[in-house]
This record gives sequence, C-alpha cells and structure tokens, in this order.
Amino acid sequence: MRILIPSLYIAVLLALPLSGCASRSVVESEQERVRDAARRHVEAYRTQDWARVLRRTWPPLVEEMGGHREALAAMEAAAKEADRAYSIVQFTVPPMSEFYFGDDRMFAVVPVALRTLRNNVLVDVTTFQLGILPRGERTWTFVDGGMFPPDRLVEMFPDLPPGARLPRVQSRVRGPATEELLKQYREAAEETRRPPRAGRPAHRR
Repeated sequence: MRILIPSLYIAVLLALPLSGCASRSVVESEQERVRDAARRHVEAYRTQDWARVLRRTWPPLVEEMGGHREALAAMEAAAKEADRAYSIVQFTVPPMSEFYFGDDRMFAVVPVALRTLRNNVLVDVTTFQLGILPRGERTWTFVDGGMFPPDRLVEMFPDLPPGARLPRVQSRVRGPATEELLKQYREAAEETRRPPRAGRPAHRR
C-alpha cells in the first residue's frame, strides 16, 4: 500500500475500427459525461479532497486499499508527507476520449494534462484516467493511468480489448516556478470555484 498511495498522488481521441470499440452513438452520448466526471475527479486530486477522489475511484481498487476508511487515512497521510514537495497547480482534460466495450461494461481512456510543482520546479505531465462504466449504470469510476503500467491494467481488466491504446505517462521539466506565476495559478483556480455572477449562466463544471 505504501507504493500504491503515493502513485495516486503522482499522478486519449476517436473510436477505432477495431473489435471491442464502442459504437459511434454510444461515444457521442458518453463523451461529455465522462469528460466532466474525469474533470471533477482530477479537480478533487488537485484540491486534495480525498473523500471525493474515493467516490469516483473504481470500487474494487478501493477495497484492495483496505476499504474506504483505510484508503482515506492512507491518502491523507501520504498527502501530508508530499505536500511541500509536490502539488498540481493546473490541469486540462482534452475533449476527446477513446471508448471500448468490455464483456459487461464500457471503458474510456480519458487524456489528462497536468502542470505540477515539484520542489519548486514546474513539470508538465501527460497522463490519463481509465474510466469504467458497468452496463446499465450511469456513474463513471476511474483508475489513475499513472498508478500502474499498461500490462498491469490489462491484468486488472482482462475484458479490455487487445487493441485498446493505453498511452505512456510522460513528463517534461519546464523550469523554476516564480512566485508571480504561482500567484496566477492560485487566482485561476480560485476563479473556477467562485459562484457565477448574477445574470450570467452557471459554468458547468
């Protein structure tokens, strides 16, 4: 578990003409839903709202971590240790995910671009969230693509089609972070959490 939890903190396109790929109609209906769910999930990581993170984490993974209570305690403890050395300062979830059908569920590979702060150095990370939606349900849950190598994900989800593309997690150092730049990131994050002004439509988060 000590290896698993920090990897949570450290924390991708169109349907392919392959057997097991989701149909176009399903892709169109789920594209924005899974993107919005992934956006909320990653935002919970950024704000260190671990209870929210666990609500959207694939339930068998939570059980593997010892259940909700133990997983929450372990994530909070790991976050305290890493807080000064690592944080997510900004992220984006591009609009196109890749969908696949399993035996009785659908998968979505959702790309995520993170800008992280590690020991006062900005590092860009390209990663993904693997979304899981059981047949007949409406709630997407996720496994962080940075948690496990692709072959381990295939072991966890044997019904993931052989042609499924699981992108490599990559990082690129941008350079030292200035206080002015960090202030801009904080202000931008604050702006996304403010309620809409009177007379303006609510921004969908």
